[in-house]
Amino acid sequence: MARILVVVGLPAAGKSEACAVLERLLRHDGYAVTRLSDKQALEAQVLLDIEANGRPGPEPGSLAGLHSILLNPGARPGTLRMIFEDGAALNDAHRALLAAMAHATADGHDGRVALIEWAYGADHPYRREPLRQSGRQFVEWLGEYDLLEEAVVLDVVSTYEEREQRNRERADGIPAREFVRHFPEAGHFDAEDLRLLAHGYARVENRGISPREFRSRVARTYHGSLRLKLAGQAGAGLRP
Repeated sequence: MARILVVVGLPAAGKSEACAVLERLLRHDGYAVTRLSDKQALEAQVLLDIEANGRPGPEPGSLAGLHSILLNPGARPGTLRMIFEDGAALNDAHRALLAAMAHATADGHDGRVALIEWAYGADHPYRREPLRQSGRQFVEWLGEYDLLEEAVVLDVVSTYEEREQRNRERADGIPAREFVRHFPEAGHFDAEDLRLLAHGYARVENRGISPREFRSRVARTYHGSLRLKLAGQAGAGLRP
């Protein structure tokens, strides 16, 4: 079966940078790597919503669907800017990723790693469909999809101030009001979550350090623990 490595954390914590480092290291170790992210999955859900329900949105040039608002229609994939009207689009995006992870465990390809980027955050009680994105929810979903024993998880942790600044500097950053509302310093794993994830959990700090030092920390974490945890998923030795 394919191995699964999920890089989690709040938005702008450094997940994409960590994934870039990990992909390079995994390929060096001989793995084929399939990259997936909840941003890609969310964009796909938002585009489906706009296609089915699109109408002029509240801001110039925007389009509103039933569940989301697309601020920059026509932008290239990976750069769409969105506002939630309820939790449906992101919940469905996360379910799609879970289905892809479950499929990967059954594909029989022992030399492949599914490298998943997943943002957690505060749950939000929308009236139509609550937004379910906390670390607690992530662990519950892993259990529902029989993935708790399969997934290796790297938790990237930063500060709100640093995350907010990084988000502000990105052309495709989350709109400021959405960032404040949905991504405060909340939604982290609790003690019970960490107990359930213990066999495959690692953490890396990205606060108060340079991007170069962060990349170095990710590499050290890979060589120090993730590499062995991934090998243990299939009960096999390290790849050449």
